[in-house]
This record gives sequence, structure tokens and C-alpha cells, in this order.
Amino acid sequence: MGENADNSDPNVGVSRDVLLKMLGIVFGIVIVISAFIFLITKNTRLNVYQVSNIIAAYGTILLSAILAYLYSQMWETQEQRTNIQENQEDILEEQTEIQEKQQEMLETEKSAMLDLSICSSENDRCFIEISNHGNGAIKQTMLRTRVQPQSDQFQGDWKATELKRYDNGITGATVIGGNETNIRMACDLEFSVSDGSNTFSDVFSGITSYLSREGVNDIRLEIDLVSVDEYNNMRELSILEEDISVHNNMGFEEVDAWKIN
Repeated sequence: MGENADNSDPNVGVSRDVLLKMLGIVFGIVIVISAFIFLITKNTRLNVYQVSNIIAAYGTILLSAILAYLYSQMWETQEQRTNIQENQEDILEEQTEIQEKQQEMLETEKSAMLDLSICSSENDRCFIEISNHGNGAIKQTMLRTRVQPQSDQFQGDWKATELKRYDNGITGATVIGGNETNIRMACDLEFSVSDGSNTFSDVFSGITSYLSREGVNDIRLEIDLVSVDEYNNMRELSILEEDISVHNNMGFEEVDAWKIN
């Protein structure tokens, strides 16, 4: 018996109290209106029906006014909410723009600043000394090359060769840290030409020998340096664009324009 009493739902009592309060309010309104009708009927010549109609009319007007006021308040609240939401969206957009500008400034402050000092070659291997005067690291450097034969028979294609650190040999490391200077990089440059149906790729001496055998003696040599920093920003720098004469088994060290740059 005691356990059943403990398991009773407390919400039942709350709902009952709310219902009783609502009934009390309705009952009170009915009593007040009835008393109001009785007093007017007693003190005037109007009968109960007429008084009831007058009170109903005034009640309707009063209710309409209350509803209109509530509607205007609701509309004003809705406009305020809309304005607040729009202001919040504007603030978020401004914050996003500020964050983007801050990120751009951070990347600018930490970006790599690449500088070349010496270009040399030995046989078909080329060497470049690169200095990074910025705070950001350079994670990759490449030489993009193209030989454009001065002949209608052949077309030169762009070829990319990755530069790597050189210390008594190519080490395989590619990163140049911030503020590192005079880092010697090297690669065995490759070039490519095609005749429309076949493509021939080789180091410089192989390409010149091939073209010489095909009767091509003059080419336009183009070399670009491409670098990629730690933010994946890519930069290109043209370091050689020269018309040169070639011969059989001509090594890259014979390109005087490369040594001057």
C-alpha cells in the first residue's frame, strides 16, 4: 500500500492545480460580468438583454484593441530578432574577413624569399646556389626546361626536374629552411622534343646529339625555376631564355648563358 503511494506521478497534481486555477479565473470573470450587468440594470432603464449587448460590444472593441496591441508587439519583437540576426551575420562576415586578412599577413610574414647566386654545370648536371631570405620554408624547387628546335619538323615540350641538395653528391633532401643561404642544389636536367608522332627525352647532350643527327643546328633554350613554399604557394622565375647553336654530343656545360646567370 505504501509503495503504491510513493509511485504516484507528481505531474498529475501539477496539472490538477493549473486546471483549478483556470476554472477559478473563468468563474471569477463570470461573476464580475454578472454583477456588472446586475448593477447597470438596477440603476438604469435598460433591460438585461440591452446591457449584455452593450457589454459584449465594448468587450469586442477592448479585445480587438488588446489583440492589435499584442500583434504590434509581436511584429516589433520579430523585427528586432531579424535585425539582431542580420547584425550577427554581418559580425560573422567581418570576423571571417579579419581572420582571412590575418592569415594572409601571417603567410606573408612567413613566406619564403628565394634568391639565386651562382649557376654552374658539369657535363649534363646543373648546379644552383639558392638562398631563402624569408621565414617560411621552401619545400620543393624544380627546373622547368624546354628546347625549341628552329625547325618545322620538331616541337619542344616542357620538362620538369626536381632540384635536390648537393653535398659531394645529390643527397635527396629538397627542403630549404627559412633564412638558409647559399644552399647548393643540383639535378640532371632532362629535355623533350617530339616530331608529331614520337617523343624523345634525354639529358642535354643526348637531345643535342639527336637533333644534330636530324639536321637541326639551332634551338631556343628556356629554363624556369619553380618553387613551392610550406603554404603551397607556387612561384616561377625565368632564369634563361636564349637562342644557341648546338652540335653533336654538346654538353650542358657548354651553354655559356647558363654560367653567366
